[in-house]
Amino acid sequence: MTASTSSGGASLSTWGGAQPDTDKAELCVFLQCGDFVGALPAQWIDRLVLPIQTQTLIVPAEADAEELSPGLLEVAGQRYASWQLGALLELDIPQIAWVLLRVPHLGSEVPMAVGTGECLFVAPLGATIPLPPGVFRIRPQALSHGFPSSQLGDRAGPGTQSAVGLVLDPSRLWTTSELSASAAILSGARQKGKER
Repeated sequence: MTASTSSGGASLSTWGGAQPDTDKAELCVFLQCGDFVGALPAQWIDRLVLPIQTQTLIVPAEADAEELSPGLLEVAGQRYASWQLGALLELDIPQIAWVLLRVPHLGSEVPMAVGTGECLFVAPLGATIPLPPGVFRIRPQALSHGFPSSQLGDRAGPGTQSAVGLVLDPSRLWTTSELSASAAILSGARQKGKER
């Protein structure tokens, strides 16, 4: 990614000549995602939980698996198809917390759990800029906008090395087949529960 920096921060006006979007008042949860900070719109999120609050029924595929597949997680009696954000994006993102959300799929919603880094804070998103096409080869549609990490001040996690934060779009984070696999693992878990 090529982003100019000035005064130690990214200059939004110089990313490939693209102009910044106006400030967005959209409330986001900011997450430590390895070297960068990710912003996930709060409207998608049901709850944030720590691993100690969950029960893993099936472990999701690791990043080096030949094919990604969901796991199964239970939180307070509710089951979620679970995925590791690091595996989805092929990035080194230590899993410290779970973000619980619901993703539309074929006229319904699939309860999803995403293993992420530390949840840093909740705040309005602020100015963003569209990322140039081709910056990411893995799930580029889910990472379409960036923001300067400098606008976070000292709220950015200590591991943040990137001058650019990324906005995550949950509606585009999974493929249709991954959402179908998530719905299927949840449906299978419900069927097994009825048989007992």
